[in-house]
Amino acid sequence: MGTPHPLPRHCFPPAQVFRGLRLFGIASALRFVRVASAGGASPVSVTLTVLIVGGCVSVEHYPSSWGAQPTAGGQCASISGAYADNGTRADGTAVRLSVWLNPTLRSNSPERFQLGKDLAQAQQVELELDLKSALLHVTAVGPNIRREWTFDSSKGQFQCRDGVIRITRWNLGNDIVILANKDTIDLYRTQDYLLVNSHGGGAGLAIVVVPVAGYSSVWARFPVPR
Repeated sequence: MGTPHPLPRHCFPPAQVFRGLRLFGIASALRFVRVASAGGASPVSVTLTVLIVGGCVSVEHYPSSWGAQPTAGGQCASISGAYADNGTRADGTAVRLSVWLNPTLRSNSPERFQLGKDLAQAQQVELELDLKSALLHVTAVGPNIRREWTFDSSKGQFQCRDGVIRITRWNLGNDIVILANKDTIDLYRTQDYLLVNSHGGGAGLAIVVVPVAGYSSVWARFPVPR
């Protein structure tokens, strides 16, 4: 593997952060208020999460050693297939596809503990796009485990955009940090790999009322088993 581009991290003053938060858009901001309120947060606490005094951006560029950067085009159905669960990020860090794609691991569900143990045994991840039911089925398979979950397009959990599968998740944490996060995962299929670009940002308040914000983008690839 070639040497990837460096991972820059930049921090900005309030005015620039507010401009950056426009990436979420008015519609996304309103949606966040609805989702967060449904999760038990008050409208006041939700509003406070956007009162930011500073923020950071961390972007991992697509490595030239991986060939041409994928672009939109083709058919979303081509994403269906089997992929190795073990992959590599652009900076050489090992990453697991099942962990990236499973929403329960980032929730407060008690099931996440056993699920994490099961996914640690996964060797392969199978994706199946059902165009009729608008469902994306994900199955993590190992010698002694088989875990399945789905994303529902009718619920806004994923969409097909010019041959690219885009999974979008909203998360609200309210433990030590009240944090709202929008996480987007784009899936691209090439002949030999599933290429994944995970990007998103969040804003919130720490327990001592210290405002925090950030945006990140990382790339990874997962081989097609032969």
